[in-house]
Amino acid sequence: MRIISKHMALAAACAGFGWLAAGCGLFEPPLAVERAVARMVPFDPPIAQADHLIGDREIELAVQLWIRGEVVPKTGGKRIDDPTMKRLAQSWAQQVFI
Repeated sequence: MRIISKHMALAAACAGFGWLAAGCGLFEPPLAVERAVARMVPFDPPIAQADHLIGDREIELAVQLWIRGEVVPKTGGKRIDDPTMKRLAQSWAQQVFI
């Protein structure tokens, strides 16, 4: 008898559903760049709805990703281009909810 972990069993149960298996806790749909940046640093800014605002540390990380041309985590491979960086900076400066 082959013994598998709970995680392997859960992955097998959710296999084939891609991001639709989000309820399984293993897969998430790709996020928009703005939403992904707002979620990069937990509790930045230090308020209850921090995942909906871009904080100081998050804008710093976004600028680094933009300069380096790196992929934004949890976006499915998206990068920050110039117009997106402008929107991110405006959202950060005006504390606009994302």
